[in-house]
Amino acid sequence: MEEIHEGICGPHMSGVMLARKILRQGYYWSTMESQCIDYMRRCHKCQIHANLQHLPPSNLYGMTSPGPFFVWGIDVIGMGLELFKEFKIQIHHSTTYRPQTNGAIENENKNVEVIIKKTAKSARD
Repeated sequence: MEEIHEGICGPHMSGVMLARKILRQGYYWSTMESQCIDYMRRCHKCQIHANLQHLPPSNLYGMTSPGPFFVWGIDVIGMGLELFKEFKIQIHHSTTYRPQTNGAIENENKNVEVIIKKTAKSARD
């Protein structure tokens, strides 16, 4: 179990994936999955480098358009601008501000930061 989880090609996988990989290697015992999960929980490197969510769970909000025609894209050439002025149509070049998505964007930025750190570390080696 230790060699598959932390060995030369061991990617420090989750407990269930560890149990499946051990099974593919030809080993089986009745409490294999629960022991793999316990082993993974005690792995020091997995605990340090885990990608944990530090935000409390919250409701998801749909991003709806404020009007039925805001999602239509129109290629404006020549007379289109005159029509917009004539019918008093406003052009929006960006989406509306949604404070509910700030946590999701911060989480995604954290993921990008982790990827950049791993890439930089492998480039240094």
